[in-house]
Amino acid sequence: MQRALRGFMVAAAIGSLLVLPATAHAQRAATQIVGLYMTTEQAYNAYSNNSPAPPRVAAFPQGVAVVGVYLHYRGAKPHKTTYRVGFRHNGAEVRHGVLHTFDYVSGETVLSIPADAMQARGAYQATLYVDGAATLTTNFSVIRTPTIDVAYMITAKAWDAYDPNGKSDPPRATSFPAGVDRVGAFFSYTGMAKADIHYVAVYDALGKQVHRSQNHDAAGYVPNGSIAIILPADSGHYPRGKYRTDLYVNGAMVKSVPWSAK
Repeated sequence: MQRALRGFMVAAAIGSLLVLPATAHAQRAATQIVGLYMTTEQAYNAYSNNSPAPPRVAAFPQGVAVVGVYLHYRGAKPHKTTYRVGFRHNGAEVRHGVLHTFDYVSGETVLSIPADAMQARGAYQATLYVDGAATLTTNFSVIRTPTIDVAYMITAKAWDAYDPNGKSDPPRATSFPAGVDRVGAFFSYTGMAKADIHYVAVYDALGKQVHRSQNHDAAGYVPNGSIAIILPADSGHYPRGKYRTDLYVNGAMVKSVPWSAK
């Protein structure tokens, strides 16, 4: 699937092109790839005409169903310049990639790509081919992550009252009052390793990051356990709207929880 949601139409006077040397004209006409990186299915779903570029992801958990690819380009011929993204693992191509054409002269595009061929752990390369030529490559990994058994939002009051040594989990929350300054997240897991690093990020409906926690290790919570984390809004409050909270372990997004402020 393809979502090309940003385009910037570029027009040039024909007369100015006619006086350019042939080499300069060819350089101007060539498609340039400004950016290429991996992102998540959730970021693809949030991406829209007014959104910022989606977050960069360097790793995915084994079993991921869909991966995303973000690319920023210039100098394409609309509906003529072709491109595809191919994937390689251990030197072999595991996914050839569907052929697309750019919709605009310049713009940004996010692709949603099934990850059925990318289930083995290890290093992968995603290569962008423009008009059949390999143009740019980005690297990512498929890694082992703990199993997230439960993940949901909680209120700041529930976070304040939570006892990690207690027998009960904090109550679940799916919505919060608009303007709330803090929300919380709770998750339980199995198979966490001492070296695993996790953090939590909150995004608004357009995909803009509105809070990111610090990196935390799990040395005191292995191999199984639960964690509650407080998430203050970077702006001081969460305005009315829809949000999602993404949990990352070792850079791989392992759980996404939608919620709203209303």
